[in-house]
Amino acid sequence: MDEVTGELPVRPLAVGLVRHGDPDCEPRRRQACLSLAALAHREGYTLLQTFELDGSALRDRIALAGLADLTARSEVSVVLAAGPLPEPLLRDLRERRKLQVVALPAS
Repeated sequence: MDEVTGELPVRPLAVGLVRHGDPDCEPRRRQACLSLAALAHREGYTLLQTFELDGSALRDRIALAGLADLTARSEVSVVLAAGPLPEPLLRDLRERRKLQVVALPAS
């Protein structure tokens, strides 16, 4: 909180993008999402939503369409990325969609 104005600081909006190695391992999925939320907090972002990729062509397409829609109609400027994400996807986020990509360090 700003001591002069009493206002809370505005934090940049971010979305999470997680690629799971084993989509059937629920504890790992949850841990990846929690780690991303912790990263967002530490780095000073407001995390709007986390999209999960698991290797299923249909589910991945739906998740990426949701990410594209959310970033197109909001003021999201950052994608917090975790897991083995393909470089062409990261390049598309940076170059075509003009988003900053912040990678979560591998654990």
